[in-house]
Amino acid sequence: MTILLCSRRRPPSAAPCLRQPIRAKMTINKRQKEKQRQDRQKDKEQRRQQRREGQNDKPAAEPGVDPDIAGIVPGPQPLPDGFEEAGV
Repeated sequence: MTILLCSRRRPPSAAPCLRQPIRAKMTINKRQKEKQRQDRQKDKEQRRQQRREGQNDKPAAEPGVDPDIAGIVPGPQPLPDGFEEAGV
């Protein structure tokens, strides 16, 4: 394959010039940015792993009891501290 060099003196009827791709150098900023991205991915994976391990540490719920509503008392709830009843 012949690669023609582009020049200003090339006649318009000549074959189109093919330029070899110029490989751009990776800048320091790009390397730092990529390193930061990889570090974030590692941190995320560590947090995910900790959450997975934490799920196994939870105590098992009693059979027949929904853990989402365990300890909730039905009916009127006590007033929060510092709340005054109006009109009484």
